[in-house]
Amino acid sequence: ATLDDSNVARLEAKRDFADFLDSDYGRDTGEGKYVKKIEDMMKKYPTTKTIRLDVDVQGLSEYNPDLHRRVLESPGDCIPPFAEALEDMIRNQSPKVLSKLVSLQGIVTRCTLVRPKVVKSVHWCAATNSFTSREYRDASSIEGLPTSTVYPTRDEQGNLLSTQDGMSSFVDHQTVTIQELPETAPPGQLPRSGEVVLEDDLRDACKPGDRVRIVGVYKPIAPSTAGASSAVFRAIVMANSVSRLAADATSPTFSGEDYDNIVSLSQDPGLMECLAGSLAPSIYGYSWVKRALLLLLVGGRERVLGNGTHLRGDINCLLVGDPGVAKSQLLRAVMNLAPLSVSTTGRGSSGVGLTAAVTTDADTGERRLEAGAMVLADRGVVCIDEFDKMNDADRVAIHEVMEQQTVTIAKAGIMTSLNARCRVVAAANPIYGHYDRSISITRNIGLPDSLLSRFDLLFVVLDNNDAARDRQARRVAEHVLGQHRYRAPGDDGRNGGDDRYVEKLEEDEDRERGITPMYVRYDARLYGPRQPGKREPLSIPFLKKYVAFAKQRFAAPELTPEASDAIAEYYADLRTSPEVKALPVTVRTLETLIRLSCAHAKVRLSAYVEPRDVTEVIAIMDLILKSDPSAQEAHKTARTKAGGAKRTRDAVISDEEEEGGAEGAAGAAEPMDVQGDEAISDAEDAPAGPSRSGAATAPPVAEEIRELASAVRAAVLELGQRSAEACNVTGVLALLRAQGDASVSGAQGESPSQEGVDNAPTSADAFHSQCYNYEPGRLLMNQVAIITGAGQGLGKAAAILFAQHGAKVVAADLEGDKAQATADFIRNSNGVAIAYAGDVTHPDFPAGVVAAAVGAFGGLHILVNNAGFTWDGVIHRMGAKQWQAMLDVHCTAPFRLIQAAAPHMRDAAKREIEASGKARPRCIINVSSVSGQANYSTAKAGVVGLTKTVAREWGTFNIRCNALAFGHINTRLVQAKERGDSILVDGERVPLGIPGAVMKGARVEDMVALGRNGSPEEAAGSMLLLASPYASYITGQSLEVTGGGWL
Repeated sequence: ATLDDSNVARLEAKRDFADFLDSDYGRDTGEGKYVKKIEDMMKKYPTTKTIRLDVDVQGLSEYNPDLHRRVLESPGDCIPPFAEALEDMIRNQSPKVLSKLVSLQGIVTRCTLVRPKVVKSVHWCAATNSFTSREYRDASSIEGLPTSTVYPTRDEQGNLLSTQDGMSSFVDHQTVTIQELPETAPPGQLPRSGEVVLEDDLRDACKPGDRVRIVGVYKPIAPSTAGASSAVFRAIVMANSVSRLAADATSPTFSGEDYDNIVSLSQDPGLMECLAGSLAPSIYGYSWVKRALLLLLVGGRERVLGNGTHLRGDINCLLVGDPGVAKSQLLRAVMNLAPLSVSTTGRGSSGVGLTAAVTTDADTGERRLEAGAMVLADRGVVCIDEFDKMNDADRVAIHEVMEQQTVTIAKAGIMTSLNARCRVVAAANPIYGHYDRSISITRNIGLPDSLLSRFDLLFVVLDNNDAARDRQARRVAEHVLGQHRYRAPGDDGRNGGDDRYVEKLEEDEDRERGITPMYVRYDARLYGPRQPGKREPLSIPFLKKYVAFAKQRFAAPELTPEASDAIAEYYADLRTSPEVKALPVTVRTLETLIRLSCAHAKVRLSAYVEPRDVTEVIAIMDLILKSDPSAQEAHKTARTKAGGAKRTRDAVISDEEEEGGAEGAAGAAEPMDVQGDEAISDAEDAPAGPSRSGAATAPPVAEEIRELASAVRAAVLELGQRSAEACNVTGVLALLRAQGDASVSGAQGESPSQEGVDNAPTSADAFHSQCYNYEPGRLLMNQVAIITGAGQGLGKAAAILFAQHGAKVVAADLEGDKAQATADFIRNSNGVAIAYAGDVTHPDFPAGVVAAAVGAFGGLHILVNNAGFTWDGVIHRMGAKQWQAMLDVHCTAPFRLIQAAAPHMRDAAKREIEASGKARPRCIINVSSVSGQANYSTAKAGVVGLTKTVAREWGTFNIRCNALAFGHINTRLVQAKERGDSILVDGERVPLGIPGAVMKGARVEDMVALGRNGSPEEAAGSMLLLASPYASYITGQSLEVTGGGWL
């Protein structure tokens, strides 16, 4: 009886506690407050793995004072039935949507192939001359219980049955996986996903990357593991309806007050400054970068021409710079403003992870298509941090996405094209960690031109460290320290950084009334000292609404004739401007101008692109294209002094930011800015203007002396490294004058006899003067070189040496694996190279290798015809095949290759002369020889004749052509033939080398003055000489490189 009484008491307590959890204490809210808490707890259970409910004891006292007293006095008797009541309630909560009609919204992440699913099978019995049929249902069927899936082979009497597939009924079956929308997923948690079954006409209703709303029945599916039992069921949704969400489904809603605020702000003269200053206002400076990112968020105009050509309107941006200059924070600011954004890193993602992948289902073994980050971010933004850490193969995978905005899949029998209409914002560090001002932008970045040209915007963000920026460094320090001192309202300093206190900053009375606040309260510690005339930053919700309004209501601005003329004129100027040093100007640059101009018009809420939009865009493009930190560093010592004022070109800061105007100071890590309307040019210095304070004041004499002393010390060190004999007073002064140091010219007056050194170099001499001020590794900067026979020997050594001096090399060779090994070695040494496999004697080889060079690097400047071999034999025994093979490889092949290169060397130079009156240097190097058998020596003599003819015909276009006649260089051609080296010619194996008996009879010491054979590296040095500016006046010559042989 005692046991029964205790059970009854336990059941009564359990019922009381269940009523308490399900009650609302008389507030008539419809359900108890703990119902919502339990639902939230169950949603978080997959990640927290915790079932623990916090109960308000005071609420229990209000509900039932007696129950409250019992809990306090006898917790051992009350807590167990309380836990049972909670367990029962959880069980009731979990399955409440099972077998019910539900509606889901999400993004499709993976999709299987469409397979037939049998619904009814028909079988013929020959013995009884009759048909029988059987219906099939599985766990996903809505009607009836599941049936067996085995086809019957005999009827009830044991007669054989044959299946009639043509009379059976099948239905299309497909499974897709949808994932909750990225913008609605809980921050810091994995987004949840679920399987959806599409049957019949719903198959192929969506594909990876689509945002859909699905209505269907939520059903549990029993485990299908053979030979094992499991109580874990998986749930699926049997779709009844599939509809795609509109592109603007995630856009905010606008109230009447929002419309008024947006329109009034669009008419503000300082609109761009206000919007850009509100994008990450806690990040100091970067006004131009923030403007560009704002244009990226708004986007240009997307067009689909009548012939189906798609012109993207999305803008891509790359931030490159020193560590610790807030590149990653700018990416987070973009993600915070974009309604749809996906974040990834270069090291943490692969090419298929960014685009799409074909995988195999673990349960069914079927192939399925899974969407990557760029497909999931369709109509959104993809932020890629540590972009430089990506592998080359992974970077190539995103080429199609960044231009065509599609992902084409042709794998495992799946051929499809997925939309990836997204904007890419990437951040990268230079290849050497910190930006090296002694080399070019492209070499610092280490990315191929084919990828760089797909970025509309490229900002180099530097952490400049010089005395001229002491004041900006102080401001940056004060700004950062103020943020660390900031304490949000309600924060008592003991909450450990709880985000709830940060959220309270944006919660005010206007928000409680359902109104989006336009501005946030200005806090000097959070946003820095407030400058005169600087307004409060716009609130993030309002800025989101402004961007969404501009994108939706003004999606297709029209170019006016005046704006079109301005864009065309600026583009034409860029193509011929000597000031453009940073990046090449291509047709994609023109499309960038159009996209940015349309975006600026949309920011103004204008339906037309006007010249003022183009003017703003030109300022941004000048900043990107005409500001080269590498060129500025190279000319840092070349200063012009007028009225005693000095202007350096290390990092020019706008007047407005220097004086603390509306945008704030540029800061110690401000990117390259353009001062007013002055473009930074590396070809010549403009006269120095007034100082920042407005008056032209001369620097103190002591400052001039310090600068002169510093220059002299640098010159002495450089000459000491070159030659001890040259390190004297005359040599130091000559070097300083050659470097164009203005302080030396002013200190020494007129040069006694070096008029060509003292005077400013003319345009014709500008290139050659660089020879005397070069640094190691810069002789062939950004020149594209094709080198044949680059898989080994002379060609390989030349390819490596050219790449070390800044050339972009195409390593071509008959043996593709060796060419690839050369290219890999160069890339692993921070060089730029591609491999090309082919036979130089094949008619298609010249056009193919030239197209590869131009396609990869955008041009051709150096051509080295090095490929060749020997097929020795005395005259009276030499066959016609031997004779012709030498002529083909040593004469015909170089001739064809020079012909194929003509459009990109001769014709390109001709266009440059017509445009600017001069052409950049180009050169051709043909490899000849000083000895050989009849076929070999005849062919090499023909090379010399070809060289002189090309030099005479193309010299007008500043194209030099020379030949190198090598003696004995340690390659396989001068090794003992007994080693077994050979080459395959038309199916015949031709041995290479010199017979051992001949080598014994002719000693190198007797034939060569230096007493040894040359090395491939020494031979490559002679090639570099003829390709470098040092040989700018050498053409039509055959230079013998023999070590003093045959004298």
